[in-house]
Amino acid sequence: MDTEEGVEVVWNEVQFSERKNFKLQEEKVKAVFDNLIQLDHLNIVKFHKYWADVKENKARVIFITEYMSSGSLKQFLKKTKKNHKTMNEKVT
Repeated sequence: MDTEEGVEVVWNEVQFSERKNFKLQEEKVKAVFDNLIQLDHLNIVKFHKYWADVKENKARVIFITEYMSSGSLKQFLKKTKKNHKTMNEKVT
């Protein structure tokens, strides 16, 4: 729970195998996450914050998103796909 904003959040992490690979792509990664934070849509998970953690040989990007109570995105899409099929059958 994010006590500052009062919403449920999830801590996510992307790990890069080598620090030099991250350094080559760091600006692109930051640009993507800056754009994701600006995105505000009801059907898209909200990105709150991100930061890079670069250690000796490895690098990672940690980002905070809103919590999806319905499980993973894959599970959510499976559920909604079934519901759309059922809804279409009822309409016809």
